[in-house]
Amino acid sequence: MIVYREELWKDAQPDIALLIREHWEEVTDYPHIPLDPDWDRYEKINADGSIKVLTVRDDEFGGILVGYIVFLVFYGLHYRQTFMAQDDAFFLKKEYRKGRVGINMFINAELMLQHHGVKLVTYHEKLKVPCGKLFERLKYKQQEVKWFKEI
Repeated sequence: MIVYREELWKDAQPDIALLIREHWEEVTDYPHIPLDPDWDRYEKINADGSIKVLTVRDDEFGGILVGYIVFLVFYGLHYRQTFMAQDDAFFLKKEYRKGRVGINMFINAELMLQHHGVKLVTYHEKLKVPCGKLFERLKYKQQEVKWFKEI
């Protein structure tokens, strides 16, 4: 059975750390830059509860983490009365990307964020792993494009 739930950053982080290399290997555009998460900085950011985590666990396999969405939540700099969430990262193991597991991950994330008073949520999409059709199905609208350059 797949279980979706909010977890505290401090509780989910050790399991996220076990999946992060698999996630990075799939989506990185810079494989020559070593993966090196700044876990201490995450802790500092989360000191006031600014990180929200939705986990996806497979209870059939002892509650192993198979997916996650990590959000930064904040009042907008341009909309200071609007509580917002921006994804830091989302990942679902490939073998779980069938049926409704992925859709339910995002639906449960929305419910979690609504519970915290979030009014606007944004996600970023890696072009190496397109998921625009999923976001469109969930009624998200593409509004911006990011551009990167290694210097």
